[in-house]
Amino acid sequence: MKKLLSIFCIITGLGTGSAFAQCAGCPTVNAQIATGPSTAICLGQSANLTASSTPILGANTSSYSVSSIAYAPQPYAGGAIGVTNCDDCWGSVQPLPFPFCYYGNQFNSFVVGSNGGVTFNTGVAGGGFNWSINTAWPSLANIGTGNVIGVPYRDINMSNGTAARYYVSGVMPFRTLVIYYSNVPMYSCINPTESTELIFYESTQVIEIHIQNSTSCGWNNGAGIVGIQNATGSQGSIAPARNYPPGGWTAINEAWRFSPSPAVPSWTWTGPGGVVGTGTAIVVTPTITTTYTAACIAGCAGGTVQVVVNTSPTISPNSNSPLCQGSSLNLLAGGGGMATTYTWTGPASFTSSLQNPTLAVAQPSNSGVYSLTAANNFTMGPSCFSSGTTTVNVVPVNQTTVTPNFTLCQGASLNLTASNTTPPTAYAWSGPAFISALQNPTINNVMPVNAGNYIVTASFAVPGITLVCTSTAVTNVSVV
Repeated sequence: MKKLLSIFCIITGLGTGSAFAQCAGCPTVNAQIATGPSTAICLGQSANLTASSTPILGANTSSYSVSSIAYAPQPYAGGAIGVTNCDDCWGSVQPLPFPFCYYGNQFNSFVVGSNGGVTFNTGVAGGGFNWSINTAWPSLANIGTGNVIGVPYRDINMSNGTAARYYVSGVMPFRTLVIYYSNVPMYSCINPTESTELIFYESTQVIEIHIQNSTSCGWNNGAGIVGIQNATGSQGSIAPARNYPPGGWTAINEAWRFSPSPAVPSWTWTGPGGVVGTGTAIVVTPTITTTYTAACIAGCAGGTVQVVVNTSPTISPNSNSPLCQGSSLNLLAGGGGMATTYTWTGPASFTSSLQNPTLAVAQPSNSGVYSLTAANNFTMGPSCFSSGTTTVNVVPVNQTTVTPNFTLCQGASLNLTASNTTPPTAYAWSGPAFISALQNPTINNVMPVNAGNYIVTASFAVPGITLVCTSTAVTNVSVV
């Protein structure tokens, strides 16, 4: 058909796609490195969490690099028809065999054009495909739509019944979609014909263009473009010397690869309250048993690990101190539980594993600091410990010795005596019509009224301690 330079451009929408700049297959995440499904700590301690994943397949398609590669096409044979028997037209919508990401969007279908272009913008299906090339890519000025791959984009003519076909090769997740033009003539130059091939790679999202032959023809200034462009024409990647200008160029057994950046994991750890860390390894200090999730690709499931928080026993060591020598010393843990173990240590090589041990006859040598370590023991994780101390004071007390009996004549002197191996802080005597604070008091000129029991009380105290301990003795006096 005759071509008019005034042919209109069809500006289309973006077609069917979803925003997904980093197109990656979801890896399996293991957040239980060196911990297993759960790990246990004591309250106040920290847990080290580490995650890893299976290889990440996919790419970050926000930009591409182009490189020259060896010409190594897949077969130009077989497959379904993408477009045929027309000139300057787009074919019908074809399904992609796998989701494919392109400039930050994920697509599930494509359209093949008769002028060496393949697009993800399905809105052009069945419409006209502009042939005129006089503006450099990635501009949409000539082609009229975006998201086009030039295989190359060149004015070729399929009205003679030639076709562009496509087929799938390989096994997931490493399949390829091959779209090829075989022996299609240029619009005004019948020979040589054009044979080119476009390959989409499933996992890497790489695009390859293999050109067996694409010849510059005098028509349309011999222009052709090998490259890719985004939906708006604001970004593109064009093979060197294969844009417009320079216009006419010929390629034989030439190939180009358009590579997105590899998919980059972005590790994020979350807990009940949100993000708790980034990277493959973090340190957490939960106060209650908590499940954490590690994820490395947005939109993909992560791996989980539980941190069990065990508690230490609550104790408050104390005793019945101060106490008098010879009394029972009662040590008290002041807490604990059924699964708690205890270790007491103290003066005079004291040890005990009882919760509340007792010393039946406390001595001054038992005075001092007693230490208690209590442990809660668990089936999983470490024992959790608490410790504390209590100070015990045993006030020294010893027996007071007196003359047990006196028989005196009336008018004689009564000499009362008391003694202790450890001197007390005070003595107090009491008897018939008699009191004295002396250790050895004397009553002169005793009379019958002075006969009876005389009781002495020796008082013992330790500076800084309010407890006063006593020892008593009785002496009987007869007056004749």
